[in-house]
Amino acid sequence: MHNGNCLSMYLSIESADNKILKSMRKGITVEQIEKAMKLVSMAGIIVAGNFIFGDIEETLETAKNTLDFWERYKEYNISLTFISVYPGTHLYRYALQNGIIKDPVKSLKDDYPNINVSKLSDDDMSYVVKRMFNLSANHTIAPEDLIAISTKNCKIGKVSLNRKCLNAEKITREKTLSFS
Repeated sequence: MHNGNCLSMYLSIESADNKILKSMRKGITVEQIEKAMKLVSMAGIIVAGNFIFGDIEETLETAKNTLDFWERYKEYNISLTFISVYPGTHLYRYALQNGIIKDPVKSLKDDYPNINVSKLSDDDMSYVVKRMFNLSANHTIAPEDLIAISTKNCKIGKVSLNRKCLNAEKITREKTLSFS
């Protein structure tokens, strides 16, 4: 591929935890991901990919495994994001069947597609978001400037961050970020 002028390869790896990869029906393992990324990189091709947090089986432990992997392999340009729950998908049906979505019409208006179907609590989600910021090579808010994080009912794509204002340390500013 390199000889054919392939400059980069984007891999949809989704997670660095075998339990989550199995739940997502990826048909791959963390060990295969590591080997593939190493081989592609050794061939002179830039490796990029993505990790998606929030699968049905996601726990704080599985999220930490993925974040730890990301930290070890920063050179591979892997983006960090949260899973989206779209109508008609397995995740959407799961959310309906398990009472996570109580009112489908209201959910489409208010939460769509940012619905937490994982086993992550609000506190766990807050930890994951903070760690994503701490690790992200392209973050715009310095981790030391974070004062508070609120996930407000686990609406994953709507995370409120209070941070120090750039001009005055005692003033805070709220920003809503989207991870979808």
